[in-house]
Amino acid sequence: MAKTMSVQVRKCQLRDKPSFLGKIITNLAYADQVRIEQEKNDWYEVVPLNRKSSGWVHVSALSVKKIVLKPDSRDIKN
Repeated sequence: MAKTMSVQVRKCQLRDKPSFLGKIITNLAYADQVRIEQEKNDWYEVVPLNRKSSGWVHVSALSVKKIVLKPDSRDIKN
């Protein structure tokens, strides 16, 4: 099973290659969920769960914790 992570910055740039010089494909928002496809140095190739296109994100923009903006009863642990 692929690893899922959350965007932990306000605006995250999805790039076409693992470099800050790579072309920006799109922007991801805080709390967006992504599936990790592969890792290259400090970059992850990801597929956003709400989109079909993949791209590269720097590891510093991601968190293993699931970020929930609108919690419901399923997200609250007793």
